Amino acid sequence: WPSKLAVVRFVGVFHHALTDEGGGMLMPFYRALQRTDRGTCTVRLMLEAVHLFLVDPLAAWKIPAGKAPESFQRAISIHREMNADRLEVIRKYSLQRRRPELFRSPPTWQDAWLEPSFLEA
Repeated sequence: WPSKLAVVRFVGVFHHALTDEGGGMLMPFYRALQRTDRGTCTVRLMLEAVHLFLVDPLAAWKIPAGKAPESFQRAISIHREMNADRLEVIRKYSLQRRRPELFRSPPTWQDAWLEPSFLEA
């Protein structure tokens, strides 16, 4: 690191049409990653890429929306519907929350939640 790419994998319950069964990113994600002038991928660039992937996976993979294979579009649509159901459950649960800081919008991070070496990167 940062000459070699970090492996991105979502740990815990995570459902996404364009990740593998273990929650790992597929090769198109890594191919589309931005790099610095020195050819490295910084923590900031990696996190921005993960964020873009979660917001718009096809844009993250540099696939124009109209050019995506129908199977991708169908899988994304199905997962969006399932995610909407999950978000509704989360919304209902958040009304009963014990730790409101976990449900802030926009989300906020507390330094104590993160590994110190990650904060320094």
